[in-house]
Amino acid sequence: MNKSNTRRKTQHKYDWLANQLRSRINDNEWKPGQRMPTDNDLIAEYAISRATVNHAMRLLVDEGLIQRKVGHGTTIAERSLTGEMAIILDENTLRDEGSPSYRICAYELMQLLNAHEGWQGKLHFVRITNQFDTPPQGLDLMEPRRRQNVRGVFSFYRLMGLDGELQRLGMPLVYVTTPAESPGVYFDMVPFYQTAMKHLKEAGCRSVGTIWCDYRSILNEPGGRNDIFTAAARTHGLRYSPNWMCFSDQPPITEQLGRKLFREFWNLSEKPDALIVDDDVMANGVVWAAREMGVRFPKDIKLISMSMRGLDFSPDQPITRLEYDPSLLAKHAVDMMEKVIRKEHPLDRNVAIAPTLIVGDTT
Repeated sequence: MNKSNTRRKTQHKYDWLANQLRSRINDNEWKPGQRMPTDNDLIAEYAISRATVNHAMRLLVDEGLIQRKVGHGTTIAERSLTGEMAIILDENTLRDEGSPSYRICAYELMQLLNAHEGWQGKLHFVRITNQFDTPPQGLDLMEPRRRQNVRGVFSFYRLMGLDGELQRLGMPLVYVTTPAESPGVYFDMVPFYQTAMKHLKEAGCRSVGTIWCDYRSILNEPGGRNDIFTAAARTHGLRYSPNWMCFSDQPPITEQLGRKLFREFWNLSEKPDALIVDDDVMANGVVWAAREMGVRFPKDIKLISMSMRGLDFSPDQPITRLEYDPSLLAKHAVDMMEKVIRKEHPLDRNVAIAPTLIVGDTT
């Protein structure tokens, strides 16, 4: 059969052939270490020239998918043994004024990857826009020379279509801290809000508000942060109001943003008994703003924050918090990548990490 008839007219023959062979490799038609069909076999199967086969093979060699040796033919490379593990991060992540949560998680992940035999972690920075449905900008893994030795990709952000392209190019993908995408490992917000509400109810609270920072579309999507918050409040009999949900959909998350949102919150005519802040850096800003305004925790209002293990709070008043363990997240992410590469992990399954309640002086 002449398979070249399905080639798009605007596509080079060697690109089309490389895509065909890449898909067959990614579908595990040929196992690592197994010989591919000879050049003559491919010429006959696809009705193309030897030059086209050679050009397509060079592309696959550059991507690390195959190995070609004179006298030994072409074999499928063992991609899980050695090579780079790419970590996709926003270019603003390393700035001091922003939330360190991603930095802490990326550091733990990098440590595990570099301790893994044959793997080397490498950061790839992108620009995250304020448009939720827009892919990150500037991802260099789209360039053949950049992805030559990449064996897998960890992303802290939704890639909005680029994920399919990466996997088509033979780069297995695991999402980190992004619950809406699979396969991935993330911090589960359901036990966060359920545990926080339960603790507040036991502390005598009758109503609750929140301060958070995320894109409005994420907060309000079905099963998103807003639904999780309101479901937990109803479960534990705590009154809530949309007026008590103060948020910004313009990251980055900073201490200054926490100060600003708390001032807006405290100027409301009616306020709840308790406040939940879903970021530790913003919680620092909340505490400082409260001091400046003469607000006392827990006398005037009770406070609970999300926290990342390894992050020190700057205020001297210990905040009641629900703490997540980034080292546990990194361990599950690396284990998942190994299974995804070996095709042992279902691509639609995630791992959720629950937090631990640490009671401070603010409840």
